[in-house]
Amino acid sequence: MGKFNRLLDATYTPPKKWVLNASLSFDCDQLTEKDIQNLKTVGVKVTKNGRVTVPKGFVTDMASVPRVLWNIIAPFDVARAAVIHDILYKNIRDYLGDNGTDARMIMENAMDAKKVADKIFLYAMESLDPPIPTWKRQACYLAVKFFGKSSCMPLT
Repeated sequence: MGKFNRLLDATYTPPKKWVLNASLSFDCDQLTEKDIQNLKTVGVKVTKNGRVTVPKGFVTDMASVPRVLWNIIAPFDVARAAVIHDILYKNIRDYLGDNGTDARMIMENAMDAKKVADKIFLYAMESLDPPIPTWKRQACYLAVKFFGKSSCMPLT
């Protein structure tokens, strides 16, 4: 399992964004050396022990859960894990937007990093306190696994 350094400290900025008032870190002790290298390839600042830090001032939408589902899974259920996931996807988007040499290799690197980012999201949800039910974790994980590809693409 992993460990967060603190509770989420963020300010809401309408209509749908939050700004971190303090950095948020997650230590993910389940990453392999290959996982860490996949993240570093796309520019993620991750320690050799698997720590990912979201800096103070980072802007996030928390979890992109459609409002109609909030009675089942609300964004605040998985907020800290979602913020960690957001910084990982942002790095992937930036990597895709800044590179243009070998498109096939760049896309492979991005998809390898996406798989690790999604895995970290699951581990982070498993580390939340208070715990969230397994079915909620699995639903959120499967949502980013299958529908998150568009979130990794560069914003145009």
